[in-house]
Amino acid sequence: MMSGITVILPVKNEETIIAGLVNEISSQFEQSDELLIIDAGSSDNTLEILRPLALQEERMRLIEASATYPGLARNMGARLAKNENILFLDAGHDIAADF
Repeated sequence: MMSGITVILPVKNEETIIAGLVNEISSQFEQSDELLIIDAGSSDNTLEILRPLALQEERMRLIEASATYPGLARNMGARLAKNENILFLDAGHDIAADF
């Protein structure tokens, strides 16, 4: 495992905030950090927003997990994390500029 931080972010129907949240998180990344987004079956435009962002940001991975619960999404993310340090975030929270 690498020594950076893996941010695990379960999401579902977050179209109004997801682009800004991804930007806030990834703008603070070090080279070895990663953002692992687990979509739990969004029925709005969340995936349409995230798919191109995942293609542009090499340190971001998008997992489309169908209908699942946040706890299961977090566990899935922990298993897929590339880094030994894991930070679990929820989409409804604001991220400080120096988190």
